[in-house]
Amino acid sequence: MIASWKGIDLDDSLHIFQGIKYGLGATGTFFNTSKYFEISFLFLIVDYLKKQPLERRKEILNDPNKLKNATEDVRKEVGKRVQSQHIVLHLFLPEKFERIASSGKKVRIAKAFSVLITNTSVSGLDQQLLVIREKLEEEYSNETIDFYETSGIAKRWQKSVKPEIPVEDDGIGLGHSLIENAIPTVNFKDVKTFQDGLVFKNFELLLNQVTTAIRNGKHIILTGPPGTGKSKLASMICDMYNVEAKMVTASSN
Repeated sequence: MIASWKGIDLDDSLHIFQGIKYGLGATGTFFNTSKYFEISFLFLIVDYLKKQPLERRKEILNDPNKLKNATEDVRKEVGKRVQSQHIVLHLFLPEKFERIASSGKKVRIAKAFSVLITNTSVSGLDQQLLVIREKLEEEYSNETIDFYETSGIAKRWQKSVKPEIPVEDDGIGLGHSLIENAIPTVNFKDVKTFQDGLVFKNFELLLNQVTTAIRNGKHIILTGPPGTGKSKLASMICDMYNVEAKMVTASSN
């Protein structure tokens, strides 16, 4: 814990530390392959807020539109879409911004529940989700609304989009691409021979990275010295999805 570097004693039994331990969600392939930009955004948004006068800072952190505009300005400075923008918005104003790090998923939810948006002046994606949440709270009056976990709600948007062609999530965080419905599901409990002859530091993490990449329509690049099992691993991944593995060689010429 960083506090210990300065000899600061903290009571890690406090409830807040349990939240830090388990987190709010899980990042996906895009975050893991864009960490430079994700962390850059976090540094820049903190730097921006700290440079504001106290009253101006309070004003930004308590106004959804001003906070959204501030994060968008910083995102443009980073020069790339980042999942951290959505995460920061939720952490600062959880009552106004959903626990969703993927704009692709936000779009899918908005489309699935578009019938609930009767006011045409509600145009922003996060504003639409807020209206949808308020309407769903009336329908599910005895439950806490969560677009991932509330019974019945997740199913309504996860199966709502059937694109004619694969459309990749716009590059933000957790979102699976819309191609995911075309990818077969693999029960890894049945993949008993996957580790045969191969050793992994974290087998479950590897499987999660593989499935996340494939479900998002991404390529998988295996790197390492000769003889470390890259070809065998690639072949086993193909076996998992019951597709034929093809070996193609290339040279620097």
